[in-house]
Amino acid sequence: MATLGGQRAQFTWLLNQYNLAEAAEGKAYFAKRMATYIAAAPANGFTAAEVTQGQLYPAGEVSQYLDTAVADSDPGITRLRHSTRSPKRSKPLMFSASVTARRSSTPTA
Repeated sequence: MATLGGQRAQFTWLLNQYNLAEAAEGKAYFAKRMATYIAAAPANGFTAAEVTQGQLYPAGEVSQYLDTAVADSDPGITRLRHSTRSPKRSKPLMFSASVTARRSSTPTA
């Protein structure tokens, strides 16, 4: 069963990602995900207002996905956070480990 805190956190994260997205397809992706959480709210025992916490979100864009989100929603939504943006790295990740040499000397008395 989904918790209200978890649903709120996911919705808020999606709203932040929506606001950060620059491309229209990125905004649409996050709007669809927000619609999924709003649509699943009643099945989880919450209202849409409880999940959104009165935050200003693109209700017009999100509402166009509500009909399909109702059909696609899973009452116990649990999703991992991920971004559709690919990270920009100037060089490959390198892992370093400090290597210490073992001394094979025996302790002296």
